Amino acid sequence: MKKNIILLTVLGLLTLFNSCSDDDIKKESPNDVLVDGFYKTEEDFTKAIYGLYQDFKQIGFYGGSGYSRDLVVVGDILSDNLLSNYGGRGSNRAANNWTYDSSQTPTDIYVAAYRMISDANFILSKINNLKEGEFKNRIKAEAILIRAIAHFEIARHYAEIPTQSATSASSIGIPYLTTYNPEFQSSRTKTIKEVYDNITQDIESVINYLPGNYQDINRLNQYSASAFLSRVYLYNGNYDKVIKYGQKVVNEIQPTSKNEIASFWSSKTSQGSLFEIPYLQANDPSIGSNFGYGTNANNMVMEFSADKALYDLYNGSTEPERKNTYFKIYNLAGDANNANIVINKYYPGQIKNYINHARYLRVEEVIFNLAEAYYLKGDLVQSLQTLNIERAQRYSNFKGEEKGEELFEAIITERS
Repeated sequence: MKKNIILLTVLGLLTLFNSCSDDDIKKESPNDVLVDGFYKTEEDFTKAIYGLYQDFKQIGFYGGSGYSRDLVVVGDILSDNLLSNYGGRGSNRAANNWTYDSSQTPTDIYVAAYRMISDANFILSKINNLKEGEFKNRIKAEAILIRAIAHFEIARHYAEIPTQSATSASSIGIPYLTTYNPEFQSSRTKTIKEVYDNITQDIESVINYLPGNYQDINRLNQYSASAFLSRVYLYNGNYDKVIKYGQKVVNEIQPTSKNEIASFWSSKTSQGSLFEIPYLQANDPSIGSNFGYGTNANNMVMEFSADKALYDLYNGSTEPERKNTYFKIYNLAGDANNANIVINKYYPGQIKNYINHARYLRVEEVIFNLAEAYYLKGDLVQSLQTLNIERAQRYSNFKGEEKGEELFEAIITERS
């Protein structure tokens, strides 16, 4: 049989293929995989889709490694919720100082996401090797949804948000790739509106082929797809669609309660999580290393400390569970005269310190998406009621009576 040499760009898929026999796949180099007879059976495609999910473990998504360039940290660095700690190694200080340019970006999401897109498109290029039916439809739907997630992350990091200004929808977008062609030279001819339309159209075309339950949160299903659509449509300014896709999720899935917060962030429970990548091995990426590393004040090396204003947003009287889980205050060795507010929630991992499940979608976000959509549609009563669903799980007591602009500010604050 003629052998086809396939260039795979993601380590996750290379790791996947290690489990196959030499008769099926033979490695020529760390970056080249020789495929002979693969992508023929349901077992092959199951391994392939699991490999695609491993792409979320790349630096830029949830790769850890101490470079401080993952999704969990970059937004807080750029917004000054986190401050570079000069006792650290200087990780991603360009983001902290806003001194980056086209040759030095604050995140690796661009490369990581296009690798993910390439891997998804490669699976889709082989999808017709499967017979028609439920299994084929699910694999296809998962690959298309992951591809859409990757395009969205590139778009929101490297282009304007559609609702950012009156001209943003017609501003330059990103290449939207739907076929596997490693030699294709893409161009940014689409507007950002066209990119967002491609994302939502892709997902809506396959959402019904995903499982209709949310018990398996390690693979995408209709609930996590709906949650993601509520995010994309909020960015795109289509508030009716935010409500359409978000309301069912919020109606049926409870957020993490205050009594479960510590267990949630040590990966002992996943209540409220809609889609997560499980980190169960001691050699899995350490997400917490985006913030620093160490076990006590004597050996703690902090890359980023929490800003005092962020710390003060959390009320130690009404939400002690969250405040005590999220933060710790240390007088670090060599800096005994200054208190450092350490981001602690990623530290106590279930398997090993700093190793926690990568939570990409949570019902809490969908609650805030809904509350914001109702507010922007002018339904302030429903907006407040929706916001209070989450507050009831967070606080021992709260008023929850905001009106007008105070309500919108409350939604934004609760997102913190």
